[in-house]
Amino acid sequence: MSDSSLPLVSICMISYNHKKFIRQAIEGVLMQETNFEYELVISDDCSPDNTGLEIQKCIDEHPNGKRIKYFQHKVNLGGLPNILFAFNECSGKYIAICEGDDYWTDVHKLQKQIDFLEANEDYSMCCHNAKVVYEDKSQNTRDFSNIYNDVDFDMATIINSWVIPTASMVIRAEFIKPLPEWVKNIYSIDFTLALLLMAKGKIKFLAESLSVYRIDLGGSSMSAVVGGKIEFVANQHIQLLQHFNEETEHRYDGLVTTKIRKLHNEIRFLKLRRKSPLLALFLMPRLFCEKILNKIRK
Repeated sequence: MSDSSLPLVSICMISYNHKKFIRQAIEGVLMQETNFEYELVISDDCSPDNTGLEIQKCIDEHPNGKRIKYFQHKVNLGGLPNILFAFNECSGKYIAICEGDDYWTDVHKLQKQIDFLEANEDYSMCCHNAKVVYEDKSQNTRDFSNIYNDVDFDMATIINSWVIPTASMVIRAEFIKPLPEWVKNIYSIDFTLALLLMAKGKIKFLAESLSVYRIDLGGSSMSAVVGGKIEFVANQHIQLLQHFNEETEHRYDGLVTTKIRKLHNEIRFLKLRRKSPLLALFLMPRLFCEKILNKIRK
């Protein structure tokens, strides 16, 4: 039996050096109009830029500040441990995610997603489209995904394409509590969650953009930290997929092994290109041309 005193939804928000952005992130959550109770769990990872002071101001000044459950670490945990800490502090039946440099844009976002999940118990997650905003204005605002109809994702899509903005995720907590022990060694928590949830149920994608994914390449966001480290990301994804294959007893072995092979080819290509672009063109012409076309499309 559920405890009616607990919030139905916990919003998990991690922050590190997000002083410029955290108020917008918090206000996007606290503006939600719902017919259920929710809490906002904020875990600040010992930010040296006074992010914590800005969070405390929001708690003190916002009419809904009492919804916030705030943790300010005295020692830096690191990105992944901070996320896992915040997850463990979430008490709701559902967990929504909004990192401290993203924000929600629709006052009915949570209500729409929870209404869907409450009516469809075979779904493990509901997510949606978002707008991508470059903080330095180097690129125009664009849609995160080019999917413009509500759809159910399949495992092939989850493994091969990143079409789920992190701040769009609303998930059934029972499917990620507890997370497997190996998750502690993988940085890409959003990809990890998507894989595990797809293996536990269906995933609904709403085409409507209800949040903003902010790219701050000059800051301390994940896009800045790993944006130029493609080989690191590829190797992390290989490790993740290997763990996931074991976790699911090789149920998706064909999809997983094919993706791992592609990631190994990506790493090989990047090493060749560093050594000589002509060598990369000669030995891996197809991948070379794909990279050029992708850059032109952007």
